[in-house]
Amino acid sequence: MTENSKKVESSNRNNSGGRFERGFSLMSKDITWDEFRGKFVECREMDIQRFLDQAEGSSKIAMKNFDAHLKWRASLPSMAEMRTQAEVELKKGKVYVHGKTKSGLPIMWWETGRNDPKVRDIEVATTAALYVALHMEQELDATLVDGKPGKFCFVVDRVNNVTDLPLVLKIVKSFQENFPERLGVCFIVPAPFIYRATFNVVKPFLSEKTRSATKMLSNCSELQQYIDLEHIPTRMEGKDPFKFDEAKDIPTASEWRHLYGLDAAAAVAVQSV
Repeated sequence: MTENSKKVESSNRNNSGGRFERGFSLMSKDITWDEFRGKFVECREMDIQRFLDQAEGSSKIAMKNFDAHLKWRASLPSMAEMRTQAEVELKKGKVYVHGKTKSGLPIMWWETGRNDPKVRDIEVATTAALYVALHMEQELDATLVDGKPGKFCFVVDRVNNVTDLPLVLKIVKSFQENFPERLGVCFIVPAPFIYRATFNVVKPFLSEKTRSATKMLSNCSELQQYIDLEHIPTRMEGKDPFKFDEAKDIPTASEWRHLYGLDAAAAVAVQSV
């Protein structure tokens, strides 16, 4: 077990009952906390709470969404297999984690200038993005804020942009369904007025929370309001000389199945429900 995993499990034990049960009873009237918790007894309460928050307290919706989420989790290969499957895309450095915002949120970057819609396999590209997201999730879980997992900043770097709308829509759908309450803020930059028409195509697929967390910045200099120059790449008018290096910048994500009660046997059981 990794050190991060130990921290997460320790934090989860410390938060057992308490905040989660009180919050549930205040928000939900259609299903009791014991009924909800009993259905997902091997899962962490902080994960259940994220889905409750996403559903704004409706336990019926949260239960349905969390059940679907577990089936999605069970369908994923191991992290080692996932990395192997997505290696060709991971090496391109389209999506990676680097730096922090002024408020301390870790940053996930999507460098759209590396998009290659004419040659990429959309399933492999999606798997690569999910692999990075699962790594980010583990980092967030290892550093709880007021007993709750932290959130991240997502920067869509449109310098030298190559549009790949099908990939955007596929990733947005999976992120919203399976990583609720993880996004702190999303910056799309540079986003001149003409880009707004393209964004309007994506907007109907975004939840209200995602839309409210998304900020379109007309030029790269506006990013300096939120991120220090030292964490903004030079291509975006910052001072960070960082360039993605496939030899050291592909993250290593730990296995997570035990946190959801999804060992091999449990995964089969979940998929058969």
